[in-house]
Amino acid sequence: MQRHRWSQWVVQVAWIGLAWVAPACVSDTAPPEPQRDATQVLRVGSGGLVAERWNPEIEAPTLVFLPGWCETRRFWAPLAEALGSDRWNLVALDLPGHGDSLEIPEADPGEMARAVSDWLVAAQLPHPTLVGHGYGATIALEVAALLGTPDLDGVIVLHALYDPTEPLDSGAIEAMAVALEADYAGTIEPFARSLCPSNVPRPVVDWVAKQMLLQHPLAMIAALRGLEGWDLRPALARVHVPVRAINGAYKATRVDRVRKLLPDFQVQVVSWTRGIGYAPMLQDPAACAQALVAAWASFHPADPR
Repeated sequence: MQRHRWSQWVVQVAWIGLAWVAPACVSDTAPPEPQRDATQVLRVGSGGLVAERWNPEIEAPTLVFLPGWCETRRFWAPLAEALGSDRWNLVALDLPGHGDSLEIPEADPGEMARAVSDWLVAAQLPHPTLVGHGYGATIALEVAALLGTPDLDGVIVLHALYDPTEPLDSGAIEAMAVALEADYAGTIEPFARSLCPSNVPRPVVDWVAKQMLLQHPLAMIAALRGLEGWDLRPALARVHVPVRAINGAYKATRVDRVRKLLPDFQVQVVSWTRGIGYAPMLQDPAACAQALVAAWASFHPADPR
């Protein structure tokens, strides 16, 4: 597969989190491993979803992290560490079919959101804010349409809501799915590496590629195909909690179009996340934590946090 075809697929479906592999492009010489373990592993309800939780013993605002396509809860550990242990109750969830969570019969965003919603209700987390990256942002917004207030505090999305009126390219999604079916490992590895410049340390790229290779191919392909023809706008019209975005500058966020569906929508355009594939929680956890706190504070102006 020629490099320009990889780039074309990335551009056309980046907002779902397919281009997540480029967060490997960081300056560290080792993979982004957490410095401290989560306090608790959560397995609640009957849906088979698994999460890690930091600081469940403290009374503090709750953030629930939803990773992107082919990501797992491990990708949030550096951000959890950067946010600190005494200010937040943090939960990172493996989406259905990802990481240690079980698959569900239907893998479209609506069914994914229903599974996550059921898990949140069973977990009885105190009025959480959902934080979603790429594909996980789509799931977070669908969950907000299902639950709403008072169950949720708000939604913060990373690399999402650039333009909700822009349709997904179903042809590009199907082409990627077919390539994954024919040779999952042979498709994923060059795809991952094509997104990082040559000066990225090899161990970092290897770590990220390994995480993608560890996911179940059939589950990843099903989740990818579940996006074909998916329109997020009906869900956005039913979201009645604050929504904030942290987006890169590579593409304009069409705030005017988003606000027709989410009147209170606000976006931070950040310079430290470069290009379509960079996941800010891995690229620069400290800067991402600062942006996340600012986004949260925008709908809690009285809280000094």
